[in-house]
Amino acid sequence: MAIYSVKQGGPSFRLLDATVGNFLLDYLVVAGGGAGGYSYAGGGGAGGLLTNTSVERSLSTSYLVTVGAGGAASSTVPKPLTMNGSNSVFDSFTSVGGGAGGRGAQSAPDRDGYDGGSGGGGGGWTAGSGGLGTAGQGNDGGDGDLNPDKKGGGGGGAGAAGSNGTASSGGNGGIGSISTIVTTTIASSASVGEVSGSDVYFAGGGGGGVQDISNFGDGGLGGGGDGGSNLTGPGTGSAGQVGTGGGGGGGDQTHLGGNGGSGAVIFRYPSTLAITVGAGLTSTTSVVGSDKVTVITAGSDNVSWEVA
Repeated sequence: MAIYSVKQGGPSFRLLDATVGNFLLDYLVVAGGGAGGYSYAGGGGAGGLLTNTSVERSLSTSYLVTVGAGGAASSTVPKPLTMNGSNSVFDSFTSVGGGAGGRGAQSAPDRDGYDGGSGGGGGGWTAGSGGLGTAGQGNDGGDGDLNPDKKGGGGGGAGAAGSNGTASSGGNGGIGSISTIVTTTIASSASVGEVSGSDVYFAGGGGGGVQDISNFGDGGLGGGGDGGSNLTGPGTGSAGQVGTGGGGGGGDQTHLGGNGGSGAVIFRYPSTLAITVGAGLTSTTSVVGSDKVTVITAGSDNVSWEVA
């Protein structure tokens, strides 16, 4: 039996058995974020986030990887399901796309946020309800508020639920989750996650859009887009950040929400191994001490590992 111990500022790995070819890796799988809704609308929910350390896998075995796209903003009634983010996949692990934000000037169910990895926020015209998050992946969206003006609820994030709209503000998107699988340097160079200080956040919810007030909802750390306000700009919700799974911000009374941010799949494994990434995937690999970190930002194809 050949055993390799690796420890460099984070997880430990072992090549368990060179004859059997089993090894341990860490992974992060983030789905695409949901789009913000139209018309005093709810923010989009963040894509579902799954992460784990020391997961055993086999050398010379192909594993499917799919990176989910962000949802597309729309003013169509009823809300199209394409406003939800798309799922991301690594082997048997599937993170669920974020739920779209509710449309403000509609009755149920269009006023309500869609369910997803994290739920979309409810629309503000008739106080729509926030969508539900998926257990173990994300949180619920906040409810909309209709008095005295119309304020959408915030989309849920991986770290917290979206806030409800209030009498004076759109709901803030829920904060995302901090991940240590990548360094801030790798996150910046590979365009994944939202770097804040020494931390990297993923899967923040989108902020709620508002009518006739300036206090739109803020997007949650982790790539969530801000809500729109006709008093502070064009009124369109900001898009979720690419490579984070962040939800898009909700639009004001006459503008679209922002598109959801695309997701990502990230691996950290011993530098004694070499990864083969299929041509259908967009990836970068960096060395961090005695580890390698592979960041995959788009596409669908297989990956495998061999002893380098």
